[in-house]
Amino acid sequence: MFMAYDQYGNHYFLKKYPRKELLTQLGRQHASKMYVDRKDGTYHIGYIIAGLWIEIFGLEGITFARKVTLHSRRTNAVIALPVNKRDAALEQRIRHESQRDT
Repeated sequence: MFMAYDQYGNHYFLKKYPRKELLTQLGRQHASKMYVDRKDGTYHIGYIIAGLWIEIFGLEGITFARKVTLHSRRTNAVIALPVNKRDAALEQRIRHESQRDT
């Protein structure tokens, strides 16, 4: 089981397939992966769906975050920091970089 939060504090309860269940709950068909850079590497921590930055947390000992290796700068991923550390200037820069890559 998983619990997800967006940047506005809305929460979503998820069972087995977080991406599929979020898309169904939000009535959407596309989700971009959201990543965070940590000291020990880059981790996939959630999804961006319909302008919502949704971070997913595992419950009952399950971990959602997965360490990834980005092989090139040209990806569909958006690099993001946790919501409580993000400010408006950083968010604007991330949006600009993701639009430039597409």
